Amino acid sequence: MRLGKRRSNMLLAIVIAVVAAFYAVVPSEAGEEKARTAESAFHIAPYIQNASQDGITIMWETKQPVPSEVEYWELDSDEKGELKAADGSQVKIHRVRIAGLEPDTHYGYRVRCGEDVREADFVTAPAENRAIRFAILGDSRFWSYYFETSRLPQHLLARKPEFTLHMGDLVGNGTRYREWPAHFRRFESVSKLVPMFPARGNHERDGSKDPRNDWFGKYHELPGGEPYSSFDWGNSHFSIVSYTHVGKCASFLDADLGASKKKWKFVAFHHPVYCTGYASSSDKRKASGNPQLEAIFDKHSVDMVFVGHTHIYERSFPLRGGKRDDRNGTVYLVQGGAVGGHYPDWWTATIARDLSLPHYSLLEVGDDKIELRSYGLAKGEQKKGKAAGIVEIDHHIRWRDEALPGKILQGLPEKTGADLLDAIENLGAMCYGPAARVLVGYLSHDDAAIRQAAALALERIANISVSDRLVPFLRNDDVIVRRHVARSLEAAMLPRLAERIVPDILDPSQDSQVRSRLLGALFHHARHRAFATAMNALRTADGGVRDRAADVVKRTATKNDVPLFLNMVRTERRPYVSGCLAWGLNRITGEKVDLEKVEKSKPGEREAFTNVWRKNTRRDE
Repeated sequence: MRLGKRRSNMLLAIVIAVVAAFYAVVPSEAGEEKARTAESAFHIAPYIQNASQDGITIMWETKQPVPSEVEYWELDSDEKGELKAADGSQVKIHRVRIAGLEPDTHYGYRVRCGEDVREADFVTAPAENRAIRFAILGDSRFWSYYFETSRLPQHLLARKPEFTLHMGDLVGNGTRYREWPAHFRRFESVSKLVPMFPARGNHERDGSKDPRNDWFGKYHELPGGEPYSSFDWGNSHFSIVSYTHVGKCASFLDADLGASKKKWKFVAFHHPVYCTGYASSSDKRKASGNPQLEAIFDKHSVDMVFVGHTHIYERSFPLRGGKRDDRNGTVYLVQGGAVGGHYPDWWTATIARDLSLPHYSLLEVGDDKIELRSYGLAKGEQKKGKAAGIVEIDHHIRWRDEALPGKILQGLPEKTGADLLDAIENLGAMCYGPAARVLVGYLSHDDAAIRQAAALALERIANISVSDRLVPFLRNDDVIVRRHVARSLEAAMLPRLAERIVPDILDPSQDSQVRSRLLGALFHHARHRAFATAMNALRTADGGVRDRAADVVKRTATKNDVPLFLNMVRTERRPYVSGCLAWGLNRITGEKVDLEKVEKSKPGEREAFTNVWRKNTRRDE
């Protein structure tokens, strides 16, 4: 007895020693943060806020209250270090406004904290209506060390953004002081050079309810303040709304956008207007429009609306009046910090999948177009210290004058090689409908790169007028071509083509992504054939095809299908499919059975759930 107890104690001591040794070698994030802070006299290094044509704010935090001073100089000048902006107040959070600057001018600056000196540079906002370049980020609170240890900061800075917009949720809980240093460390290499304009997200909390712990408000300075902020930069106007006031910002946006004479207009806030939500059976965080805000965006011809909150990357087709309008619509971009949204809805132009977090978008706003390119880390490359591969996840071009895409299309027959690939990509990025009929011809090209580029362009254009010509390419030898063609049909297809695509949906030899996308095509454009075909696929297919079929049947089933669904949910083993069947039963019966509990249960354990749905059906009878 004593020997057993002694051995147990020895084993416990060994385990404790091993754990202690592990944490001595591999420090926690909190330990790393403490070590980093100890190395610097700054608690938070200097960063840029509220840049304008004639001024800029430099902010930082010290460990002890001290006066604030910034030395600055025009980089092309010989008077280096002779200008100063100071505040004699003894503070920890320092906020120094440098005024009287020249527009569109490059300045250097220096901040001292004891023996620690930080030096960087910035450029003031332009006074002219010139072309601009800026970056968009969102929901970085869960990025851990992935951003700063990857090559994304260098990748972003190499594209020379003049400022960044952040869609909110910078930290997990904005009222917790200890969470903010990690945020500023994450963006230190960028924010010391480039001003960041953040929209308050729900994780920053409502500052008016707890002003003492409103660290978002204390650490940031927005032009015009909160909850409404706006500014001009070059040829563009920007309106920013805090999450607390999105539901009551109509008057502000109407007046602010109406007063602007800029050619391009952008709006940024946290919660989505259009969003497919997460890849779950519950449609979690799906958003299907906001008529009040959309009316204002339509009235003032807003070009793009940037949001976050839902941790996916999704871009809509241009929308106006609740319908697709490639020429005059507003593009809605969900920049949620990660990838992996639900199945595309009718408004969806792009959803990014099979990548790692994080990601960012860069916009170049010229005189005749807006060009958006979005970048992320290749899947599985989040490991600390690894040189992660960076891939382009989206490319979209907004244009006003049809002569721009028309010229590219007209010159297409004369191009070869890389020039041809670039032209095809640009026509697709422009979502230029007249190019679709010409691009179909390139699907039979001998060069695989050209075939695939044309297929991707047709996916991005998604023009219904060529949908009948695309169907034969569902049997193309090139699976990449097939997948892009199927996605194009999912976005735009003539209803009469339903019978032609059903065989591909039910063919087990067809690529699973093709089959799933064609199920979406039936759901969006030929609903009369969707339920029966999806039920057939649900019975005979497996994996992702069954998941997509389940998503279709849950939305198209009627009251007559309740008995069938009850039998299916009793025996279904795949959690996602079980959740979809339960979602469909909830929709039809009006009940609110917990989908997560259904998904976690096993076949044979669901009688309590089915009894709820069955009782509802009997009451109606």
